[in-house]
Amino acid sequence: MRVVQANPIYTPGDLTLAIIESPKNGGTYTTNTIPIIIITGDHQFSSTGYYSLDGGQEIKINEGARGQGTYKTTLHLADGKHTLHVRTETLGSACATTTFTINTNLSFITIISPENKVYNTSTIPLHFSLLDERLFNEYDVNEVTYNLDDKGNTTVRVLVPFPPQFPEELTWYPLANLTDGQHNVVVYAQDDIGNSFSAQVRFAVNTANPTATPSIMPSATTPTKAVDTDTGLIFPMIIVFAITVLAAIAVLAIRLKKCGS
Repeated sequence: MRVVQANPIYTPGDLTLAIIESPKNGGTYTTNTIPIIIITGDHQFSSTGYYSLDGGQEIKINEGARGQGTYKTTLHLADGKHTLHVRTETLGSACATTTFTINTNLSFITIISPENKVYNTSTIPLHFSLLDERLFNEYDVNEVTYNLDDKGNTTVRVLVPFPPQFPEELTWYPLANLTDGQHNVVVYAQDDIGNSFSAQVRFAVNTANPTATPSIMPSATTPTKAVDTDTGLIFPMIIVFAITVLAAIAVLAIRLKKCGS
């Protein structure tokens, strides 16, 4: 019997093993440093394992192991798609393959709410998404916590795997009883290979005018209102015209008076 799996759950009694525990098959990572964890072996005979990366030369591991052996190393890889292949050779054989992607231009955590705004309510939803959720609708991290105004970390969930049928409902958490003023929230998470990430956003609360629409937090310079040049010219022209008419009437009245005298 042989085990041919990537990221499996080990079952006692299986004989020939070829298991890739890290990196995760189909995973996307935002760091170039990737830990490699490989299990090879046979429960009856001695065996030797081999692994290769991206079709390159095979590297011998766990040579002559009795039972199962675990090999660990760390590789620094470039952005792009990579394939890790593992095989175990004994009287029988087993193999496993994992394909993963590195993209250091992606953010692992994205905070959707709150935004960098002024809000007129004391309860604002904390809404965020993680890289694996956005790309694969799955969830495989150790835990997610947030820290509001440096008051300590609050754990919001520890889920493995992430239920794909409810990808949005489980990422909303109310930030309640917020006082008026400036606030800051930081979200912390780890990916499946143990890398830690954080994202933060600053926002403000002002409940003094609850009917107003939430606005972008103002900058240091308040923009000046544009001048309506057309309106600015109409009123002076009307005044000048009125004065001219009145003056003409006055002159005409004086002339008529002289003619009648």
